Amino acid sequence: MSGSRFETFDVSEKARKIIEWRHARRIALRHEYLKESLKPIKQKLITDGALERYTSVRLLMEFHVKVTARGVGLYALGLITTIVAGTAICVILKDNEEHLYRTGQVSYADRTGKFC
Repeated sequence: MSGSRFETFDVSEKARKIIEWRHARRIALRHEYLKESLKPIKQKLITDGALERYTSVRLLMEFHVKVTARGVGLYALGLITTIVAGTAICVILKDNEEHLYRTGQVSYADRTGKFC
């Protein structure tokens, strides 16, 4: 047996360096957390800086949406299409109902929306 007790034979040199760096980073973060959490006078909550940076970037990305003529045109087209289609459906249904009333196919007693 040679060297340390943590020898690994099936890991490349690059992968071993990555594993060692992650382990060292984990230890450093652990010591930092313990130092902050065991401080006798706590001034603020313990938070993860990386998570705070990520959430702030996500919030900023939402407010930096570029308004283009194509986007506005598509929005307007969708809005106008919805209004026109809804109006057309209502007009067609009302005309069909009126045609049935005018030709006498529906008696007055069976009509909806009467005054009496």
